[in-house]
Amino acid sequence: MDKNGIVCEDLTFRYSQTSKYEVISHASLFIEQGRVTVISGSSGCGKSTLLYLMAGIYPQNAGVVDSGRVLVEGQEIGELEPSERMPLVGMMFQNPDLQFCMDTVENELVFCLENKGEDPAGMQRQMDEALAFCGISHLKEKTLYTLSGGEKQKVMLACVTLLRPKWLLLDEPFANIDPASTAELVQKLGKLHEELGIGIVAVDHQVAHWLPILDEVVLLGAGGELLSRGITRDNLKEYRQTFEELGIVYPGQSYREPVRRAPVQDEPVLSIRGLCAGYGETAVLCGLDADFYRGRAYAVTGLSGSGKSTLFSVLCGLVPYQGSVRLEGKELKKLRKKALAHKLGFVFQNPQDQFVAGSVFDEIAVSLKKRVREEELEERVKAVLQEIGLWKYRFLSPFMLSQGQQRRLAVAALLAYDCEILVCDEPTYAQDLRAIRAVMELLERRVGQGLTLIFSTHDKQLGCDYADELYVLEDGKLKREELP
Repeated sequence: MDKNGIVCEDLTFRYSQTSKYEVISHASLFIEQGRVTVISGSSGCGKSTLLYLMAGIYPQNAGVVDSGRVLVEGQEIGELEPSERMPLVGMMFQNPDLQFCMDTVENELVFCLENKGEDPAGMQRQMDEALAFCGISHLKEKTLYTLSGGEKQKVMLACVTLLRPKWLLLDEPFANIDPASTAELVQKLGKLHEELGIGIVAVDHQVAHWLPILDEVVLLGAGGELLSRGITRDNLKEYRQTFEELGIVYPGQSYREPVRRAPVQDEPVLSIRGLCAGYGETAVLCGLDADFYRGRAYAVTGLSGSGKSTLFSVLCGLVPYQGSVRLEGKELKKLRKKALAHKLGFVFQNPQDQFVAGSVFDEIAVSLKKRVREEELEERVKAVLQEIGLWKYRFLSPFMLSQGQQRRLAVAALLAYDCEILVCDEPTYAQDLRAIRAVMELLERRVGQGLTLIFSTHDKQLGCDYADELYVLEDGKLKREELP
């Protein structure tokens, strides 16, 4: 057997000893050394779990391997200590906040070098080179939590350039960043691959991101079953139907024919005038004006760091502001939280931040309890979970779902709560095509019933296909863009 690669042999994996559900079931896969391989497939098929097994994170930190093993460069990765794994594999998570250990960019890089046992005398030079390579020298002294999603991913890339593992594993690394930052990161990853010989394995629903540098696309089915491989840029067109059948977004594909609702003439349900907000002395939003009307969908797009999440944080009361934000004519900051409970709902960028129940079933039940009679509750919960494709996971903890499934659950839970305005930060990130359509159609039906939907997205095609109005956040202001 070729030792210069990653080998998954008859791999079966469960999240716990008591669970009968096999996330990975007898999966076998060989990834040749020194190539850029993209793994794709339907949401929940086990792609991210397989990546965690390749990284050695599972089963050392969670779960049970019932059969098989994973070899990286001939070594059984699950048997190695973290210090022994470090030269072999590095990983970039979908949510970089989950892997940062320090407070500032500089301290995070120092932490990486200290773990490698580098000589302190040479650390400054190595850090400066890594920051320059990633184009983020200006972020060196910044606090990590103040960075945008794209900036955080570039910091993680800088960490990887310092650690220099033989393999870099990436889990939906571009889910929260804009197309320009994505293209820049892909270019940097391609350079790492060419100059340092680092092999790259990425899990992604959007294969289009990787076209400039990929060697092969691998398609997985349920339980990590290998369905297709050998897909390249040259023969991609031959697999368009396969992509559609698996619910994977084919490069350049529209989600549907756009449907526009007629503009309404009544007073705006949410009106913003002269909004200014930021962090410390840094102003992110400055002089922002906008009106949002009942029964319409609004898409907000813009570069990573332009202030989309800041705007949404203002609306949910997490960030103080200057100017005026009026909800049904009343200033937002003067309204009590109880008065806002059935007015404004928020789906955050990281859905784990808002889960309140121990199971998927109970997460929806909590939202429905005040609106539905006890004898009807189970049927209503079942209907909601079937609509978003999560009924079979009803007994699982929300934290055991894939990130795409968590996003669907978070959206459905807020809709079940019956708010009048729903603000969603990237509602479709890390979703396959079927899930994107399911989430957006669920939201659209509620918009047809009078919901005001405001959602951010880096996917401009999504905004064009599902929004009644498209805003671009630029220079601290919202600018309306004509829809095609």
